[in-house]
Amino acid sequence: MKPIITWLLVANGTEAKVYENTGPNKGLTPLSDHEHAREALKTGDIVANDRGRTFPSAGEGRSAMEQQTDPDDVEHQKFSREVAEHMNKAAQEKKFDRLIIAAPPQSLGEMRKHFNKHLEEKLHDDVPKDLTNIATADLPSYFKNMVVF
Repeated sequence: MKPIITWLLVANGTEAKVYENTGPNKGLTPLSDHEHAREALKTGDIVANDRGRTFPSAGEGRSAMEQQTDPDDVEHQKFSREVAEHMNKAAQEKKFDRLIIAAPPQSLGEMRKHFNKHLEEKLHDDVPKDLTNIATADLPSYFKNMVVF
């Protein structure tokens, strides 16, 4: 009988790790590690230019315009899309039978926007937490009701 291959995706807005479990008593095997390649820049360094100024319709003076989008949010969205695309490809290539994801709610929601039908069909469960700093040996305790390690 062919073993059920389960992948665990442990991610946040800047880091993603993929682990594999090939059946009961097989434990977890790290497969890949991906960090968003972005230097630790200040928001002012990321934004291309100064915020514009506007003149009120009445009265004198000017006001600075607010930033439309936080550059950090844009970077997290971009990273989430990259991770989702990687997982979509792996699902299409049938590299795993089911997927369990652990990610903060915002990252999880952002990734889900980009899941294709192949990945949606394999999505078994999710844990809305950032577990990227948890040691590999300690991860199974967070998934004990979802898969037998």
